[in-house]
Amino acid sequence: MFEGIGNALGCLAVIAVFGVICTVGFAGYIIYDKTGAQTYESKTIIKPDYRLEASGKKIDTIYIYKFKK
Repeated sequence: MFEGIGNALGCLAVIAVFGVICTVGFAGYIIYDKTGAQTYESKTIIKPDYRLEASGKKIDTIYIYKFKK
């Protein structure tokens, strides 16, 4: 008689653990999505101090900026 109740409680425990893991994962994804990539925009145009280019078939240009502290 208690074998069925034990199996039912074990099944409920597995479902509860799975639900907690899914909830934590989803909450982590939402937090990451809201605080992920940040962009900064300026109203003034910032010109680089140096521009380094490599001659090749690919576009590989490096812009170097100096920021005042």
